[in-house]
Amino acid sequence: MITLFHVSPEISSRNSLIQANFDIRSLLEKEARLAIIKTELLFKQEKIPYNLAVGLGDPAEEIVKKAETEGYDLLIVGSRGLNKLQEFVIGSVSKKIVHVVKCPVMIIK
Repeated sequence: MITLFHVSPEISSRNSLIQANFDIRSLLEKEARLAIIKTELLFKQEKIPYNLAVGLGDPAEEIVKKAETEGYDLLIVGSRGLNKLQEFVIGSVSKKIVHVVKCPVMIIK
């Protein structure tokens, strides 16, 4: 089974939290669906079964934790294409994952 996993580094705004009746999980799922709508539509069109999972926190840490907990065979992560200075200063999520996770990682540009 394929899991589409989206991690939000923080809750977007107090207004959105209030509108969601302080249901953080619901809010995170809504934000995740907006972020991966093209991927989700493609999976639905091709009738590929998937699960949607959401996390809150540092993206690299949450992805590694999820991969280890679920025992994934392969991680496929996107690369946002940071420039060299940004990557040096803040680091790359995909680079952090590759150095920590125990399963193979495929990075898509």
